[in-house]
Amino acid sequence: MILDKTYLGSTEIEKVYLGNDVVYELTPSVSNLYSWSDAGTPSPNEANAIELSTTDGWDAFQNTTVAVSSSEFTNGLYSIQGEALGGGSDQFHLNLTTESGADYRITFWAKTNVSGSGFGRIRNSSGWTPALPQQIFNTVWTEYSYDVQATGTSAYINFYATYPGGAIGDQTFVDNITIIKL
Repeated sequence: MILDKTYLGSTEIEKVYLGNDVVYELTPSVSNLYSWSDAGTPSPNEANAIELSTTDGWDAFQNTTVAVSSSEFTNGLYSIQGEALGGGSDQFHLNLTTESGADYRITFWAKTNVSGSGFGRIRNSSGWTPALPQQIFNTVWTEYSYDVQATGTSAYINFYATYPGGAIGDQTFVDNITIIKL
């Protein structure tokens, strides 16, 4: 038996050979739609780290700026930062192309720089069933995970930098984003 991929201390087997013939090959049961463990990684520079798009990528939707943060992150060295410019209902989206009727698992880490009912959250996302629930973020990094089904060929996750009762300059950070098709 020859392992195609070895990991120090791991027992993961991807291929098993008998002579030169592959007799077993691991086939992943999921496929990544979006996997950005070090959200906002500059590649090759910060200007290219965030793709602003109304179809696939980040969209500074309403009264926000979307930028790379190198001061707040949970994994790697960077995160996505949405900052409020208007002080109420300031939103940014992650837009995605999806397969209608397909099941997905959405996982991400988020936090806000302030706390209270008027501050950073996920709310009013579109293209998923069940709808993503409103979730008010903490001032400490917290992981969120949702199993949903796409209702069409496009969807978005709606993040709020602030909500009514917040202020200009409030920030929401998002990192370690993974969306997999189940």
